[in-house]
Amino acid sequence: MNLASLFVDPVTLDPLEDLASHDRGTHFEFLPKGSLSYSNKNEKELAHFKKTYRGAKAESDDYRQRINWIDHPELDGSEVVVDIGCGPYDNISSLGVRLRLAIDDLASFYTEELMFTPERSTLISARSELIPLKSESVDIIYCINMLDHVDDVMETVGELFRVLKPDGKLVLQCYFNSYPLQETEPGVIDGYFVSEPLSKLFDISQVRALALGDHSINTSYNCDVIGGVLRKNRPLAEYPFPRKPRERFADPGYLGPQSTISNALSGLDKNDLVKAAALISTLEIGGLHDIHYLLLQAKLKIAQEDFGAARLLLEGALAHPRAKQNVRTQLTICRLERQRILKAERKINSDLKLLNEKLAKQFKVSGAT
Repeated sequence: MNLASLFVDPVTLDPLEDLASHDRGTHFEFLPKGSLSYSNKNEKELAHFKKTYRGAKAESDDYRQRINWIDHPELDGSEVVVDIGCGPYDNISSLGVRLRLAIDDLASFYTEELMFTPERSTLISARSELIPLKSESVDIIYCINMLDHVDDVMETVGELFRVLKPDGKLVLQCYFNSYPLQETEPGVIDGYFVSEPLSKLFDISQVRALALGDHSINTSYNCDVIGGVLRKNRPLAEYPFPRKPRERFADPGYLGPQSTISNALSGLDKNDLVKAAALISTLEIGGLHDIHYLLLQAKLKIAQEDFGAARLLLEGALAHPRAKQNVRTQLTICRLERQRILKAERKINSDLKLLNEKLAKQFKVSGAT
């Protein structure tokens, strides 16, 4: 299997007739330039790399050396391996396999702004929700510290499942049970996510959760971590969840759930309540983001001083299955409830002060007459 035979049109999934038109010398481009500029989440990630990137270092970036608490898959040299959400690093360069593909929606930024070019892997600029590879064409996917960064977690998982061969392996590591209301990476990966969608697609028997501070994980992490090797456990034709129209993700103006949450939080922080309310209303109910909808609505109602509605929303959030499995979601609910109470008390005190001043004026006028 050669490189060109792997590629397909990311929207139609038809064989790609002209790969050369996507070749930019440093990478293959499947994402219109500037199409991510609308996302507050992606803007923050770009700013992070501009501030912290110091160049690729092959030895320290290699997954097999850096992540030694996972039993990495054995290789026979014939594999096609993908690093999804690779960042400006050649993390799989040491693997002795047939093809090494590194995919990231910020690849153009890495090559143009950070001057990054992988030494041994083929770099591809594409959304994780629109992977431009044939179905069931990949043996191993490395998904390291990226699943909580994507725009649509379920569609990304659907794509990873689609391109993996039968019995293909997903090497996963990401934050676990993180805070749901974060602008860069709103928390979605938790016990509910693992026990519900993930376990219906992959054998999760090798998945482990490590607590913050465990010596096996990077000391810079500020949250628990989950990881392991997951084996695809059902045929592609039996994928059990609905997929969104692929054309949706080709629209540069489309905001997925994660970017919607991020932009809504930005609107709330700037007190742009009209913008925040419009964004929150677009979140799809009945999926992975029910808890985010409840928390964002509560945050909005607090800002609007509708404290009764905020209380009901927070009670609903606390009863949600995801809150019962994620202590950081519980902490978020507690913080919002404290914010609600303090703001309500300030409002009551302010109203009482105004009332007292009004009464004092009335008594003064009455006494004068």
